Amino acid sequence: MEKIGVVGLGLIGCSIARALHGKYVISGVDSNRETVAYCLENDIISEQGLASLRGAKIVFVCVPISAVERTVRQVALVVGDDAVITDTASVKGCFSDMPARFVGGHPMAGSEQSGARAAFKEMFENAFWILTGDKDSEDVKTVAQAVAETGARPVYMTSEEHDRAVAEVSHLPHMVAYALVNTVLAKRDNYGELASGGFLDTTRIASSAPDFWLAVSKANRENVLKSMDAFEAEFKKLRAYIEEDNGVRVRAYFSDGRRRRDGLMTGRRYRSEYEIYVPVRDEVGAVGKIATLIGKRGLDLKSIRIDNSREGVGGALRLGFRKLSDYEQAKELLKENDYI
Repeated sequence: MEKIGVVGLGLIGCSIARALHGKYVISGVDSNRETVAYCLENDIISEQGLASLRGAKIVFVCVPISAVERTVRQVALVVGDDAVITDTASVKGCFSDMPARFVGGHPMAGSEQSGARAAFKEMFENAFWILTGDKDSEDVKTVAQAVAETGARPVYMTSEEHDRAVAEVSHLPHMVAYALVNTVLAKRDNYGELASGGFLDTTRIASSAPDFWLAVSKANRENVLKSMDAFEAEFKKLRAYIEEDNGVRVRAYFSDGRRRRDGLMTGRRYRSEYEIYVPVRDEVGAVGKIATLIGKRGLDLKSIRIDNSREGVGGALRLGFRKLSDYEQAKELLKENDYI
């Protein structure tokens, strides 16, 4: 088998190794000896050390943003021009003087957990994996092939376009989540114990690692600030409508937000899944009946979860379909059976 290298055996690096296990020989590098030992003992990697990267087809550099440039140059000294080097950092425009065979990459996947023990092979299934550079170049094609083998879907952008996009759809939501938690829970008389679906769903990502988001806010500072300014302007607009007691404008604002959010179901240019939300009662067998109904029709259900489920109240069952045709058939089937 061909060899790939993974430098940085944390959550993302080990998930890449697990996802590609059996398809490639995996060589791993990490500064933590205990992590390397764990990965060898659990068959996550087959060999270790910088020297073992020689002969690799691709090397994935999965280290913190601040260490990417230095690490890529170290890897290039070992593999020369024989391997394509790609990274997994969530900011792309902050790097300079990279080797000729470097392809910027960013898997849009992750977890609130960290470290090798939190890794799992399904991490990238249906996730977008952004690649920067000329999509027609052989090196980008090489990385895209391996990315697809993890279950992810390659998306091609320039570094500048990527950094603007993630500032809005990834970095801003984390800033908002941290701010919302501190707004509500930092007060002495906070009512956090009463928090349920809305607050918990909105702030879930505030459990992410602070050091990581500090690095992101620095590396993509200009775009993050622009997105925060835009959010502040929108929030002030809504506040003004409420302060004026202008019910017509407030309702229109809420309606526009709902319409745009619902539009993501069918209108996205980049889509990992088509989603259907089904209200379900909190009772034994409710989810199984719906899953069985979908399965008997032979529809390709890719993901399933319950959102905002609370004992005695019920929740929304989220069904994810990769194909539009399966999504449309499932929607009709659920309507026929009075589920939606």
